[in-house]
Amino acid sequence: MKTVPPSTNRADLEEVRLVTPSPSLRPVVTIQMFSQIKGFQHLAITEPSIKKQFYRVAWAQFTEDTDLEDVLRRLNNTKVSRKPACLARADL
Repeated sequence: MKTVPPSTNRADLEEVRLVTPSPSLRPVVTIQMFSQIKGFQHLAITEPSIKKQFYRVAWAQFTEDTDLEDVLRRLNNTKVSRKPACLARADL
């Protein structure tokens, strides 16, 4: 999994979150999807939560110069583990 270099300030990163990712979401496939975008830094994904009906929480981090609107346009509704990925800006 890609990680943020220690010298990178987290405040300088842009984030996109996956809205209600499926319990069957495979992190490796999701990383491959985001790796297509220049500026991709890190994917954070939780284990399925019983409080969320076994859904996960997930978000991807990009460098500050990444155009998040382009990321949303290119990747929204892309099939991930046989389900469309629903993406949103994390700062909204």
